[in-house]
Amino acid sequence: MHPLLIYIGSGWIFWGGVITLLVSCLSGIGAGKGWRLHLAQTAAVLGILQIALSSTPVPGWLWWLLLLATAGTMAALQFRYGKRRIVQGVFGAVILAAAVFELPYWLDGEPVAVRGRVRILADSISSGIGFAGERVWSVLLDEEHPGRIENRAVPGSRVSTSRRTLEQFRFCPGDVLVIELGGNDLLGGVPGAEFRRKLDGLLGVAASFDVPVLMFELPLPPFRSSYLRAQRELAAKYGVTLIPRRRFAAVLSGGGSTVDGLHLSNYGHGKMAAVVRRCLLFD
Repeated sequence: MHPLLIYIGSGWIFWGGVITLLVSCLSGIGAGKGWRLHLAQTAAVLGILQIALSSTPVPGWLWWLLLLATAGTMAALQFRYGKRRIVQGVFGAVILAAAVFELPYWLDGEPVAVRGRVRILADSISSGIGFAGERVWSVLLDEEHPGRIENRAVPGSRVSTSRRTLEQFRFCPGDVLVIELGGNDLLGGVPGAEFRRKLDGLLGVAASFDVPVLMFELPLPPFRSSYLRAQRELAAKYGVTLIPRRRFAAVLSGGGSTVDGLHLSNYGHGKMAAVVRRCLLFD
């Protein structure tokens, strides 16, 4: 997959925006009419644009504060406002608040203990597409832990169509559920509100089985933050452990990771197995 798409989809562009805004904030302090003024103005615009493109579900109140702080500092720079340092200080505080809000979602959680089997509810990323010699990531894990991996991934699955598959699982104490879904909903143009409603229903069923659940965050194109907001809010509601989207995006990144820009090659399956492996602790 193209590096620019990975940069955006993984959410790293959000941190690029934060750094660019901080550059604007620092270069704007005491800037006259020279290059520092132009740098501060350009960086402010580029920074806020990167955050907008990142599909990061920043709370509405914080997003408006960020926009107002950016506009305020632009005005202060343009009109040489006498208390520019105060404006820049407020600007910097709002930028850091956005960073502090997002940072916890980038940290890996503690590995989930597996005493039974790992059940996988997923789409073609995990089922594979059947090319000659394909070894999907679940097979790689099953070779390490024979008989303890059950892959029920179905090509083309959406959140809505996977609920019936989930209801057919027979969980035992010590089992763990891994969910890798949502890509087909995204590509199919499912509205964010509908995606949220369907995911709420799916995770509600998963919660009824009383087993630990891990779910991959989706790498996202610009302006689809409603998907990630739904995943994060519903994960908190049902006690689901999220695997950061940067992990999924890293699997798709680099030459040879996919066979068609999306579906995993054997190299990509190996990377996906490594991501899941680090999230689990087999007894």
